[in-house]
Amino acid sequence: MTRFQSLVLIAAVLNRASIAASQSQPAAAAPWTHKEAKVAADSSRAADSTNYEMSAVAAFWGDASFMRECAPPNSPVAAPFDIYVEILPSGRIGRSLFLPETKVAKCVKDHTVGRTFPARANAFVLYIALSFKP
Repeated sequence: MTRFQSLVLIAAVLNRASIAASQSQPAAAAPWTHKEAKVAADSSRAADSTNYEMSAVAAFWGDASFMRECAPPNSPVAAPFDIYVEILPSGRIGRSLFLPETKVAKCVKDHTVGRTFPARANAFVLYIALSFKP
């Protein structure tokens, strides 16, 4: 398995255990603090089916080819970071938080900021704990 394939697999596995739905966050809210994002994700993680979770993960990563730019195969192993993405009922991204704000985290954010997701009745908070293998 290549490093790139490992990254995508790790993200999918970690994400499966760390997705949440949130109905309490307004669409035009101020930027999140880490605590607020975590509370939003944790407070309603059991409130949604895994079907939406899986489609949200797929929409977030797309073909993930941008990861070759963000974490090139021969570069040092990147530090892990957390990703919180508020998916609005329209399927557009509301707020997002990538912590810590590393060069790789910024690159991933830059490549995913315009993603669209399947529309739904309420907001959904996607949490991904991304880590990298040597």
